[in-house]
Amino acid sequence: MENLTSIKSFDLNKDSKIDESELNLALKTTLEWSSLAKNDEGGWVYYSNKGTSDLKDWKSIEALNQKHMGLFISRKGSKYWLPAKMVVSAMEGA
Repeated sequence: MENLTSIKSFDLNKDSKIDESELNLALKTTLEWSSLAKNDEGGWVYYSNKGTSDLKDWKSIEALNQKHMGLFISRKGSKYWLPAKMVVSAMEGA
């Protein structure tokens, strides 16, 4: 999945650049997801060499992130992917 090399899933106009509005969307999504994670909401998926995982709870994502620092996560039904470390960092800073 090409979107997992960075936050390319936010490149909505597919110009290979993350412009200001796309960056704002990535930031908003990161903050929203960090709030959901703090509340221990379920509905998380991650990407591996086997494809997208089944739904996981946040504690499972945290454990996987400690083992696999390049872990990318998403939410059920979302078209966006973020590095798990961005969500964890937002949680720690909020």
